Amino acid sequence: MSKFLQTAGAIWLLIAWQGAGRTRPEVPKSLEPPAGEEVVLEAHAKGVQIYACQLGADQKSAWVFKAPEAELTDAAGKTIIHHSAGPTW
Repeated sequence: MSKFLQTAGAIWLLIAWQGAGRTRPEVPKSLEPPAGEEVVLEAHAKGVQIYACQLGADQKSAWVFKAPEAELTDAAGKTIIHHSAGPTW
């Protein structure tokens, strides 16, 4: 549990640092956040959702979610964090 709290704290600090001085981007009306909300992190994500074909209880094949694999990067292309199956970041 201690490692989890350390990781959560580090992520929170990273997000707070990344968001300092950010302005709210223009988005469609349907996606606007509530008034008073601030941008805390701006990142680019590139990755995949991994699925596996498995037999279900009915003996029929179905796609089942297995794991995510993604890299979040800053504006300079530097990796901020790697997201994968977990709960790990």
